[in-house]
Amino acid sequence: AHGMFSRLLGEDHALAALVLGNMAGVLKQQGKYAEAVAMGEKALGIKRRTLGSDHEEVATSLLNLGGLYSKQGMHEEALVRLEEGLRIVHRIHPEGIELEGSLLVNIGTIYSEQGKFEDALTKLKKAHRIFRKTLGSDCAEVGKVLVSTACVLKEQGKFDEAMELCKQGIAIQRRALGDEHTEVATSLYNMAVCKIDLLKVGSLPPSEDDELVNEVVACLREAHSIYTQAGVSLEPAATVAGILEEVDRPARRRHGRRRRSRKVYR
Repeated sequence: AHGMFSRLLGEDHALAALVLGNMAGVLKQQGKYAEAVAMGEKALGIKRRTLGSDHEEVATSLLNLGGLYSKQGMHEEALVRLEEGLRIVHRIHPEGIELEGSLLVNIGTIYSEQGKFEDALTKLKKAHRIFRKTLGSDCAEVGKVLVSTACVLKEQGKFDEAMELCKQGIAIQRRALGDEHTEVATSLYNMAVCKIDLLKVGSLPPSEDDELVNEVVACLREAHSIYTQAGVSLEPAATVAGILEEVDRPARRRHGRRRRSRKVYR
């Protein structure tokens, strides 16, 4: 499709950029992040030449590229794109729009992965305010940013606050997206990770410990069911399946839990 548009309309045409962006999205879904980056960078170059640097479409491409670089653990490369996108949005939409919130969430997520938890919370809280202002308090974006904030609080050992925010975020996502959406599954997985990390602390009495294990299994089972029905087999679906196999065994409910950290997904 890209070749056809290039021959008919020329390399530097908005439709060619659109096709490249769509191809990058498909490659991302397949887990082919390096190939997706190559397509995304081509699309960004076309948009810069045809639309100019200060354009919302350019900022959107930078957001998508930031996410792709982050998926590969290339955090500095991701931040360069995301921060440029944020500067563009600030110049053309100083009043604040949804795109600014999405850029802030991705930047906050990277800060969290770098251990910059307070900086991450600052970005996520600002994103939360923007989403509430522009989209309303019961939108899917608000639910997602609440779960992302919970993941940071979990890293700080603030488990009670983290689990409460997770519950709020998942409830909003269910209302906005429906119970069978993969975003709900990802948030259920992150809730399970929070509970697993609380179990590792070992501060709960045995009765509450067992109850929490049951809650972990319930979250993972529902997440696994959603991913299976949606036909998702890559991360985080594969991670959910692996952990579910590990914890959903009576023999492991009191003994032999592996003490390793779990990756969160945003």
